[in-house]
Amino acid sequence: DDNSQDNTTEVDIRVLDNNKTWQEETDINIFSDSTYVVKGKIAPESTGTYQFVVKNSTKYNVKYNVTFSETNNYHINMKYKLKKNNEYIIGDWVTYSELAQSNIKLNTGSSDTYYLEWKWFEGSNDNSIGEDINSKSGLSIEIRAVQTDD
Repeated sequence: DDNSQDNTTEVDIRVLDNNKTWQEETDINIFSDSTYVVKGKIAPESTGTYQFVVKNSTKYNVKYNVTFSETNNYHINMKYKLKKNNEYIIGDWVTYSELAQSNIKLNTGSSDTYYLEWKWFEGSNDNSIGEDINSKSGLSIEIRAVQTDD
């Protein structure tokens, strides 16, 4: 018998990238800004940057979390760096699981701009990945915000 109450209220915040605004589950093209020559394809040593903006268009101050998850059945050696408002908050190449950000305060009417830098580092299985036409890798970004009185 649990009578405790959860006093947090999840709020909608807007996330924008160059192509669209997303508030719900939306397909985004994180890897489209590739230095590789074939459009829509990446290869070992490909790099790029994905920019997105977290905007608080509510009338409340919020705290938000950013989490990342990866679909990588072929063990592609993807590594990431992360900037917030032009300053590295993760300046070394890390795996997706090390990118998470928690309890980021964002006042009403404010926004944070993120730059997710990515790079495919060479790995021992790169040839087999390239030979399999079905090989895919994906990264998901989830942003959740709650109202705060701070």
